[in-house]
Amino acid sequence: HPERARRISLLVEGRDAEAFRIDRRPWQEFVSDATWPLPSEPPPGKPWCLVRLTRPSAPATAAGSTQAVPKRYLTPSPFVQSEDPLIREEAQRICGALSGTWPQTLALAQWVYQTLRKQLTIGLPLARDVLLSKTGDCHEHTVLFTALARSRGIPTRMVAGLVYYGERFFYHAWPEVWVGDHWLPVDPTLGQPVADATHLGLAEAENEELVALAQFVGQIRLRVLTIEEESDSSP
Repeated sequence: HPERARRISLLVEGRDAEAFRIDRRPWQEFVSDATWPLPSEPPPGKPWCLVRLTRPSAPATAAGSTQAVPKRYLTPSPFVQSEDPLIREEAQRICGALSGTWPQTLALAQWVYQTLRKQLTIGLPLARDVLLSKTGDCHEHTVLFTALARSRGIPTRMVAGLVYYGERFFYHAWPEVWVGDHWLPVDPTLGQPVADATHLGLAEAENEELVALAQFVGQIRLRVLTIEEESDSSP
């Protein structure tokens, strides 16, 4: 029940912490084995790391500066056409009189989740094409949300990783918005305003950063070590 998970501890076999190409995720911690005894031994002779995932919370306030965020998270890219007139007009229609990062984020995420028809696709989508077709899988949901959000001045990045769904982990993509002083994961594919604690970020999913994902595909194995649910006092 990922929706009930407050904290999850994972043993990632096949890659060490330095292989991950994602930063500023305070809810995704790499933990030293010196301070966290393993309940089972990692495979000998292979890289591995320990990860603790904590479910993020919706922000109480969106106060904070975007000056520390690289400009690429606010500007268009070949796949994220945030300056396209159709994208800008749709984002304006969805948000209406809303202001502030988080209220607009919620409105955009809900619209993408409710509007796009869920269908497995092949290839890397363009945000404008997704807006016209209103069809796709996690990549389409992510690229369209990112374009809509950036058109509203919301710093947004696309993340590739793993998520627990249907009793196993699958490769997945989702957007993260800059709120306050850190990135906050949103999942418009699964209809989660704040993504659950099973979202393990591996690499950014835009432009040349996406190449880093290749080192993980087919190369890692996850062991769930502990799960702490919201109603539990201990794992």
